[in-house]
Amino acid sequence: MTVSTGVRRRSNRTLQLLMLAGALLACSPDGSVSTHREQDSSPVRCRATESWSGSITVGRELPAPPTPLLPEAGAAEAPPRQSLEEVEVDIEGGRERVAYAFTGDGTLGWSVRYVAQPLTYGDGHEVLVTGLCVLQLDFTLADATASAQAAPERTATAATGGITEVVTFAPHDGVIQSFVGLRDADPTVTVDQADAQLSVRVGE
Repeated sequence: MTVSTGVRRRSNRTLQLLMLAGALLACSPDGSVSTHREQDSSPVRCRATESWSGSITVGRELPAPPTPLLPEAGAAEAPPRQSLEEVEVDIEGGRERVAYAFTGDGTLGWSVRYVAQPLTYGDGHEVLVTGLCVLQLDFTLADATASAQAAPERTATAATGGITEVVTFAPHDGVIQSFVGLRDADPTVTVDQADAQLSVRVGE
């Protein structure tokens, strides 16, 4: 009976020491209790998955030129049929908007989609874009002439808006790329076109 009581007392003492050690480990150096286990440390990810695509006729529609059997000596290179004239970020009807205006003649294709990792067309280099969600816009011109990848133009926006920045590249092998950073992980986005312009609107 005495032995049994001694074992019980030592077990109680051991339990008290373990409880004290656990309490000390749960405290930070300034004496506050850590609650990191109760916090959700998982990163916020973009939840949007929509995509859009279409085509825009700029100026007048042009027929496809005939393919010559042999290139003409000394023939001058034809200028591009379409070009991106302006990228404008503004507020229209209480909603933020990115408008892409084109000039020239002919038809160009476009696509808009969310991407987890923005990459440049052709060489696949990563593009740094601020925002929880990133929209990638690809414009396919009628002329796919080879060209070197140039540095992009960055357009910063207001710190309180839904759009963080717009990163637009010059044409590369007939493709113009633009990336729109969005501040929200579940944004409301609409895409529409009118005349020779494509608009991306953010907000309700």
